[in-house]
Amino acid sequence: MNARRFLIVPVVVASLVLPPALHAQTPVGTAFIYQGQLKDGGVPANDEYDFIFRLFDDPVGGTQVGGDVEIDEWLVSDGLFTVELDFGTDVFTGDALWLDVSVRLDGGGEYTVLSPRQPLTATPYALYALSGPGSGGFWAADGDDIYNTNSGNVGIGTANPGSRLHVAATTASTAILAESGGAGYQCAVDAFVESPEGNAIYAYNEGWTGNAYGIVAETASSSGTAIYGLASRADLFDSSNIGVRGRSDGDSNAVGVYGEATNTNPDGTTYGVRGVSAEGTGVRGDNQYTGNYGTLGTEDSGAYGRAVGEYDVGMRGVHLNTGNYGSVGTRDAGVSGIASGTSGEYYGVYGTAPYAGVYGVGAGGVFASYGLVGIAEQADVNINYGVYARAENSPDYNFAGRFIGNVSIIGDLSKSGGSFEIDHPLDPANKYLRHSFVESPDMMNVYNGNAVTDANGYAEVTLPEWFETLNRDFRYQLTVIDETDNDTFVQAKVVRGIRDNRFRIRTSAPGTTVSWQVTGIRQDPWANAHRIQVEEEKREKERGSYLHPELYDMPPERRVDLWLEATAQPTERGAK
Repeated sequence: MNARRFLIVPVVVASLVLPPALHAQTPVGTAFIYQGQLKDGGVPANDEYDFIFRLFDDPVGGTQVGGDVEIDEWLVSDGLFTVELDFGTDVFTGDALWLDVSVRLDGGGEYTVLSPRQPLTATPYALYALSGPGSGGFWAADGDDIYNTNSGNVGIGTANPGSRLHVAATTASTAILAESGGAGYQCAVDAFVESPEGNAIYAYNEGWTGNAYGIVAETASSSGTAIYGLASRADLFDSSNIGVRGRSDGDSNAVGVYGEATNTNPDGTTYGVRGVSAEGTGVRGDNQYTGNYGTLGTEDSGAYGRAVGEYDVGMRGVHLNTGNYGSVGTRDAGVSGIASGTSGEYYGVYGTAPYAGVYGVGAGGVFASYGLVGIAEQADVNINYGVYARAENSPDYNFAGRFIGNVSIIGDLSKSGGSFEIDHPLDPANKYLRHSFVESPDMMNVYNGNAVTDANGYAEVTLPEWFETLNRDFRYQLTVIDETDNDTFVQAKVVRGIRDNRFRIRTSAPGTTVSWQVTGIRQDPWANAHRIQVEEEKREKERGSYLHPELYDMPPERRVDLWLEATAQPTERGAK
């Protein structure tokens, strides 16, 4: 192939891809037509040839722009051929380009690079885009994007635009229609402003009668949101950063924010107003006048607040009068209630429902999340309960508390009895298996194991390195395991007590297995400060009451918690 001599003469280069015409209704695509004449050995070519087309930014040397366009087995007749070339949209930016052509006879061999390179010139579409109506140097193209460098305003439907983009519709039509399609997160309109006193979106309806709305939004999704407001940062009770805020200046029947849930399906989940806050206030209601409501909800969802971040407020209601209800979610608590009254029946959170009177969900905390938080800190009452639970009247199951998961208790645990409960290993589908706890009047720890004595009849048992720090008053038990079943009895004894977290055993016969048990009494700082009082006189106000009155043929009201509540003086019933 290197012995052949080729000559190519461009006939037509019809480009359809330089900056797109701003006024064309139908895009013209990115390909263009190249027509040329090929001579092989000085005479017009008549055969099939392979071509490689490239673009360069210089007639000689330079840098290639874009990729190669390869066309194989292309028929050349009487020296003439026509091909369609498509280098994509990113190569034509207005700078001069030259077309480089390589050719070979179909069937293999090396390509011959033809010289000189052919310059690409502008075509009618490109000229129209550069000099058509409205160009004036204001509009420019960058790939698929067009932009305007005008420093003034742009008007559509008006010759006197009053803002950067002013769209006027003088008939009953839509001034701006924004649509966003496709999968994933989409925004039909995305508004952003950095001004501390500005509005990202401002809507105003001048109508004085009828249902005149500033903003109307609808969503077709069963889990969608018609209007979504996000407050990205705010202090705990600061109202300066609000996801959605409503204000009404009317004198009567004026509503700042009104939410209505019209679904009557009792199995559905509907909300008149629902607020979700990442670090601000989901829904906040404040009332400064007696008899009014900070937050009031009825029917399907009375009021629903959810706090996701640390120190956030899911729902906050503030009241100052006896007999009202307030609820406040603090930190990352699903529900936390505070009632500041000093007399009467006062509740931080009060809930009544066929299924769950109070339901709390804590999710997304930085340090911790709490589904339900209870704090009792009254100083002048008989008993403080952080969480008080009571279950009665069920013919089958009565559980004051049921925990699905691990339970952590920092402090004493007092109980009437205890056991583990598992599915029975031999019949897990139909039976339970229970064992009682092993208990002691002392704070006793139990350790055990097996040891085998050496050829001299000795064995040393090593305990954990913290053993002597945690325990005192050690007690030992040794049992010899001898399966030879002869008349010789092997004896075992402790020949050195626990020192340096070790003790030594000796048996009367070598190679003997000894099962050992050691107990110790806790002596850590918490145990020393909280020794269990084995016998204790009931306090004066508890005398006459029982933990389990039914076991002593006493009526239920003699149970200690009900007894204390019934016999408490009015000043002692301040907050419960």
